[in-house]
Parts: sequence; structure tokens; C-alpha cells
Amino acid sequence: MKRNPVASLLFYLLSLSMLHAPCNAAAVPPQDILVVHSYHQGFLWTDYVMAGILDVLQKEAPEAQIHVEYMDAKRYPPETFGPILTETLTRKSSRLKPEVILVSDDAAFDLMLSIRNVLFPGVPLVFCGVNNFKDERLVGQSEVTGVVEDFDIKSTIDVILSLHGQTNHLVVISDSTETGMANRERF
Repeated sequence: MKRNPVASLLFYLLSLSMLHAPCNAAAVPPQDILVVHSYHQGFLWTDYVMAGILDVLQKEAPEAQIHVEYMDAKRYPPETFGPILTETLTRKSSRLKPEVILVSDDAAFDLMLSIRNVLFPGVPLVFCGVNNFKDERLVGQSEVTGVVEDFDIKSTIDVILSLHGQTNHLVVISDSTETGMANRERF
């Protein structure tokens, strides 16, 4: 699979911050890592993020046991599949003791924020791909870090117009997903 350099770099930086945190003098990389994706395996973005995670972990924590869950939120709303994944993780939590949880996108982030303190108390949470981030989402949370997915539409259009001064029309292509509609609204 083609590796996405952005996803690889993102998880490299985040993983370094979590894997090499100065907890104690004999800190060792985590041995159990839970990865929760908002979308399904085979969805290009998710596959790129997973490739980035694996790329980093194979180098930084080759002995780690990686446990991966997919919410499939592009095809099923989080309120439908979230309870199923919560039940799955509840059943697994008696044996699954992750030392760090990695999540991609909003559905997985919101789900883990809602259940982490019960199922995996004190376990650090690292996120990427979260849209429209507000500090209020972290009320009552600790040990959370990540990269917010944000972009500057006006500056992007300014660059387009500076590079292509004769432009009279812009065409914006979007989809009808929740993210697509939110981005269209921002535009």
C-alpha cells in the first residue's frame, strides 16, 4: 500500500511525544496500543492513517501489540454503531490493557472521550483528523493530545487567485457526508 507521508509524519510526531514521555528513567514503549478508527477499513483516509501508525510503531515500538477497531461511521451513524463498539470494548477491557489509545476522526474521538475514563482510566489518548475542535470537548479529560484537522479557506483561495490571476470562477466539489456538508458551510 502506498504510504501517506502526512499521516506517517503526524503519527510519528504524536507517537514520539507519547512513547518517549519522561514518565520515569526506565520508560519503555507501550506494549499494548488500542487504535480506534471512525471509518471502515478500505476507506482511503483510514488506510493511510493506519499505514502511518504502523510505519511509526514498527520502528519505535516493534514489540507492541496493536489492537484495531473500526466504527464504520461513514456507513452507519455513530449513535447506531457506537453502542456496539462500546459493548465490544467493554467485553475486551477485562483483558485489553492499552498503554495508549490512538483515534482517527471525530466519531472515534467522541466515543473514546465518553468511555475512556470508565474502561481505560488514565490511559493517554492521541487523536488526529478531528474537525471543528472546541476546548469544551475536553472538559473532565486529561492525558489527551493530538492534531486538529483545520484549514484556512480564505488563504487557500487567496493563493489560488495569486497563482492564477485571470481566474473568474471557482468550482467547489464536495460530498454529502457530514464532513463534506460542514466544510461546504465553512466555505
